[in-house]
Amino acid sequence: MILNKNNNIKKKIIIPFSILSITTLLSLIGKSSYVLPGNEIDLTIKEDKDVKPVCYIDSNKDIKYTSIEKALKVAKNDNNVNVINVYPGVSYTITKECVLGENDALIIPYSEDNSIDKLTEDVENSGFADNKKDTYRKCLVKLANKLTLMQNSTLGICGKTGGTGPQGGTNGDYAELQFLDGGYIDCYGLIKCYGYIHDSIEKNRKEDDVAIYVHEGAKVGEPLAMYDWGSSSNSLNKMKHEVFPINVFDLPNIRAPMNFDYGSQLTAFGHIYGSNPLVGHRKASGEIISKDNDEGFLQLQSGSSILINFDSQQDLLTDQTYTNHSLFMRSKGNINISAVVVSLSGYELDSKKYYLPISGIYHLNVLSGKCIVKYKTKFLPGSELEVASNAQVEFLNNVTFYSSKKSNNVTIPSYNFNNGANFINNGELHISKGFDGKIINNIDNSIIEVAENYNIISDSYESDGNKKYGPFQFGGGQINLADDINGVNVSFKNVTKSSKYKSINKYYYKLDEIVRTFKIDPDNGKSDAGKENTYTLKANLTPLDGLKNVEYHWECNGGYFNNDKKITQITAQQVTYTTPKNESTSDDLTYYIHCYATYVDENGDTIKTSQLTATFIATKTDSGCITSNTLILMSNGTYKKAIDIRANDLVMSINHETGKIEPTPIVFNDHIDKEADIYDVLSLEFSNDKTVEIVYEHGFFDLDTNKYEYITLDNYQSFIGHRFVSVDYINGKFIKGIATLNKGYITNKFTRICSPVTYKNLNIITENMLSMPGGISGLFNIFEYDKNLAYDQVKENEDINKYGLLDYSYFNNLIPYEVYEAFNGKYLKVAMGKGILTKKLLNNYIERYLPIITKQNNCH
Repeated sequence: MILNKNNNIKKKIIIPFSILSITTLLSLIGKSSYVLPGNEIDLTIKEDKDVKPVCYIDSNKDIKYTSIEKALKVAKNDNNVNVINVYPGVSYTITKECVLGENDALIIPYSEDNSIDKLTEDVENSGFADNKKDTYRKCLVKLANKLTLMQNSTLGICGKTGGTGPQGGTNGDYAELQFLDGGYIDCYGLIKCYGYIHDSIEKNRKEDDVAIYVHEGAKVGEPLAMYDWGSSSNSLNKMKHEVFPINVFDLPNIRAPMNFDYGSQLTAFGHIYGSNPLVGHRKASGEIISKDNDEGFLQLQSGSSILINFDSQQDLLTDQTYTNHSLFMRSKGNINISAVVVSLSGYELDSKKYYLPISGIYHLNVLSGKCIVKYKTKFLPGSELEVASNAQVEFLNNVTFYSSKKSNNVTIPSYNFNNGANFINNGELHISKGFDGKIINNIDNSIIEVAENYNIISDSYESDGNKKYGPFQFGGGQINLADDINGVNVSFKNVTKSSKYKSINKYYYKLDEIVRTFKIDPDNGKSDAGKENTYTLKANLTPLDGLKNVEYHWECNGGYFNNDKKITQITAQQVTYTTPKNESTSDDLTYYIHCYATYVDENGDTIKTSQLTATFIATKTDSGCITSNTLILMSNGTYKKAIDIRANDLVMSINHETGKIEPTPIVFNDHIDKEADIYDVLSLEFSNDKTVEIVYEHGFFDLDTNKYEYITLDNYQSFIGHRFVSVDYINGKFIKGIATLNKGYITNKFTRICSPVTYKNLNIITENMLSMPGGISGLFNIFEYDKNLAYDQVKENEDINKYGLLDYSYFNNLIPYEVYEAFNGKYLKVAMGKGILTKKLLNNYIERYLPIITKQNNCH
């Protein structure tokens, strides 16, 4: 059905859609129209109260759809990238199966200002917003059928976050997606939920029901709520004294069961607010579910999956800093419980440095496979870890289960769970380091193995010397093995190393067999982008009882060259190894450290060899870029969004051979085919009232150092107060000027990125600032500049005479001549002579950028 915008009743006309031409259709509906689903077009005009539009597509805002299903179908069949925007205030039910097409986005907003680049805003309220639906809920979409999110598609559910309790929660206006009976999502794309996803049939669901299937390659993101953050100064003081600053945190916005397959990702959006202006709003993201070789709290290994089920036991509290709901996490296959890492613009929450608190919100059930707890972990009162009969769990570091929220007259502040932590081992448990707590088994024949290097945790608590932050006395370092049914309690106060315990009649007894282990610590690592990293590795073969002639041998392979593979021996069992700086902008490099232990066993005449491999990654160098909406100065004095710049577009740049501003064609625009994602964005504010948003790095001409300087998220503070070159278009003329960098700040933003590069000059005018694209270090600043920004002719000639020029024949037809010219190939010999460019880096540039240049210019 199509409705005219005016309300005049016209004669009803029924026309089969198959014979209605586009021209006829437009003549009937005029410039602006509403579109409804169906095989026929009904031109009857009805009252607005009967049929109202619910959404529109960005590419044609004049057409208004009264069916989300129809809008999704139209957008999917269009070859363009489309954004379907639901109108604020809408309450609509999706009743038909539908698909969000590749690269398309569906935005459920709370405000007309929401967009694909603005899904959230800061707010400073307290309490969960969905406890006051009448006040804060601004849009509601219900799902009663299947919704498929294709690859690279985005479902955005908008909401205001920040708040004062809980920190980071959704505390203001929001939109909501609600599951009805029969509704579910097949996700191959991205869900970003700053609002809420509710489950109206939660009470009727079975334990293994799923509402959101998150398949390999798909991503889900939602806010991280922190219930007991306290003041910023208090939290920083805790971190200073190696105490994790919060005990209770979770992801409360998606309240429907989600199943994550291996290769999928769950991201937490961290957001803290401090009333102190120096704190303000700080944001970042951290991985909650990831692959086994990535950072993440729960790391899935190949073939594994995890079901997360939100359980609303009671209404969420709005007037206190804790919560009463639960999260049940049921894993199948091999997983790691690792660390929570969130960097909040100067506040790095990295639980590897502390005991990671698992609060009473969490109930973890290992149904099959092996679960490895990698770092120090404390299961707080109310939490639960249950290991099924055909599953294993291994504690690689100190783990404790608290029986009460109060110990040694120290109470967890603002903690609302009184029951002790529950650990049920019906499968196989391996204790490799310190442990304290009660272990329950509900079936016969479960196993506990205590490794040789078992340590006693005893009489310690976390404190800054004045204030104790929680019940951190661990009860004397004993293992308590108990039958939860009959009350039998067997304590092993002097745990024998290399011991194994087996449950018979629901309590444990010691086995005499020796369990031998061989480990490398650490067994993996990853450097920061484009930086080298040094690791100290130690091999442990335990126990050594009865072994003779134990020898260790270390080797390395991987990476590019043999000289990258040096190992420095400290002792037979300990070495240091440094992964080199990876100058590639396209690929990470993996290095493998092998350790071989040979020994004569207890029989006295058999030589055995054990082998282990540690894996270390040298992370590729990030290629810098700007955000998609950044304005670029064109040759006619107008401005164009960076994401819309294409090869051969004419923009303004500075020719450093002459020092003059001139029209210059674009050679290529990097990253324009990349989908929108979550980035740490550095906003640079200059004294000319211009702000440039950059990702990773971007260059600006610094008049105080007289060269281009790459400004990054790590170094921007050192350039505050420096003077930089600006370019303005005034009265038909392009004029150079000076702008001081006044301020920089980092935010977490969902955006597309790009990086246009000009012919020969390389530079561009970005938000009226002379700038240099990131990721091309060594291709500029080859010669010194004079006061007019031209090359200093005397020093340029001296450099050329000293180092020479690079002939095109050097490349042996590896690149087209046009590319050689575009990047001033003749001067690269000077750059290599001065040490600012290496042959290896040049080869990386060719591998990284030549396919992009060829594709965007169709050159051969």
